[in-house]
Amino acid sequence: MGPSRTCVVIRALAMGAISLGLALAPAIATAACTSAVRRDHVSQAGLDYERIAFTGSAIPADDARYAWTGEWGHIRLEGDSMLLSSDPALFQIARYAHVYSTALTRSGHYLLFEPVSYANRTISEIRRTAAPELGGAPAIGSVLTQARTGEGPVIAGYRFQMAERLMGDGQSYLGLWRRRGAVGARTVLVYFSRRPERPGGYETRIVGSSEQAFSLISEAGTLHGGAWSFTLFTEATCPGSIGVLRYVWMLYIPRATR
Repeated sequence: MGPSRTCVVIRALAMGAISLGLALAPAIATAACTSAVRRDHVSQAGLDYERIAFTGSAIPADDARYAWTGEWGHIRLEGDSMLLSSDPALFQIARYAHVYSTALTRSGHYLLFEPVSYANRTISEIRRTAAPELGGAPAIGSVLTQARTGEGPVIAGYRFQMAERLMGDGQSYLGLWRRRGAVGARTVLVYFSRRPERPGGYETRIVGSSEQAFSLISEAGTLHGGAWSFTLFTEATCPGSIGVLRYVWMLYIPRATR
């Protein structure tokens, strides 16, 4: 005998409640940022974007709070900005292109981070737009929409956060792992490369550790002399502050000979 109509209805209501709860969870978590926000709209000479309201302050390169303990090579803080805002767009960043200072949000919009000047990289304006060129930036193609790895090697005591490729090497990545419990550094930066012939399928090295909670890493652009530049974002809840920090990882990794 199959389940009664009453049981089927109860089960459907229960599943509906669970689904509704999952759907509402993000909105409840950021309730203070779901109300309409005021954005200045600019539309002129091929430009069409909105300005994100925020208060910014510079993060100097010698700020010890954001220094990393280097375990493989040296990680140098270049500085950048701490941003305070109640605009939800700033807290929906899914990926960031370090070279272009451009982010892609979970809603499919782009955020352009404009510095004070070439010499002073402190963020002075953030533009929200449907395409980077509409905000005055160059077209970036598929930099932010190409496939990204959703997994990495197992790091004991840590959970995988995210990783992006090292430019110039399609099999190597730089990623963030966050501490699971109360022991150990809060975030570790990990280099890994796919090596199917090795146990676990990866070559893995911990690059450094930090007591800051970092939630997002950009792709790492290659520099001369075995160094890579990248950007990290601190974890944040809207409304609140979010740190945008530029780093250089200096290490020479010899290529494997065949």
